[in-house]
Amino acid sequence: MTRKLSALTAANTDGGAHPKALQRLGVTEPDATVTLEQMVTAMIQESDNAVPDYLRDRLGDAALADAAAQGGWDDLEVPTLLGSTIALLDPAMSRDARWDAAQRYAHDGAYRELVMRMSPGDDFPAVTAGVQESGVKGRAAGLASLHRAIASGEFGPGSHVARRTLEWQPAPPGLDGLGFKGGNLPGVVTEAMTDPDTTSQLSCAV
Repeated sequence: MTRKLSALTAANTDGGAHPKALQRLGVTEPDATVTLEQMVTAMIQESDNAVPDYLRDRLGDAALADAAAQGGWDDLEVPTLLGSTIALLDPAMSRDARWDAAQRYAHDGAYRELVMRMSPGDDFPAVTAGVQESGVKGRAAGLASLHRAIASGEFGPGSHVARRTLEWQPAPPGLDGLGFKGGNLPGVVTEAMTDPDTTSQLSCAV
């Protein structure tokens, strides 16, 4: 399982997140097996970008879109972080071609080597504009709704697992938990946070 996960990693683009995740999970062999929940902790704690693409490949777009809608996010654009990275390196690639490119990268060694030789260049404004174009887009309101549904339990079955994963760090005094996930790319910063307190009040910010 970890070999397939590593195949979805764009080398030298994640600040070492994937190797750090494997190290925390005690993975030393390429064919080692980890649980899906352990993989998701890598997505949250180390920001291992290979995990979302692995889950998309395994579960399918409909399952991910349905889960988002269950939490109140009705217009999810199912992401491929690997595909978006490749599109940043290959600006001519259409949005519709990105998932196919990610799949090809995972299974075609020659194509993977080609992508690894590409460079976005050192023109930061142009790179930033490329991220805006190639990146996954979504509404802050939809993301906030999903986080709130998880923290409150309104999401339904699985809420406790998602909340445990998001609230992996000890809660500050006065709070029952602190769930969060952030990310950044050139010109883009995203942060979502929920903090249910000990009086059953729930705050959510994106």
